[in-house]
Parts: sequence; structure tokens; C-alpha cells
Amino acid sequence: MTISLSHFAIEPDGGQYRLQLTLEDGMVLKIGATFDQLDLPSPRMI
Repeated sequence: MTISLSHFAIEPDGGQYRLQLTLEDGMVLKIGATFDQLDLPSPRMI
């Protein structure tokens, strides 16, 4: 059985970011990550 992602959010938290992933079955995963771990474009590029 495969469960799909239904929603995600990324919020800054000091020098890190908080990811909240909500799966379609209602399970919520909360993950802390640094900017480098997210592999996002530099804020200066946005």
C-alpha cells in the first residue's frame, strides 16, 4: 500500500526550518532541517 502526501509546510525556525508533512491517512511527520539539508535556492535568488 502506498500512502500519498496530502499537504506540506516549511517554516523558518531560527537557523533551521521545520517541515510538516501530512499524509492522506492523517499521519503528520514533523522534521527539523538546516537550509543546506533542504537544498533550496538561496534566498537572494528568489
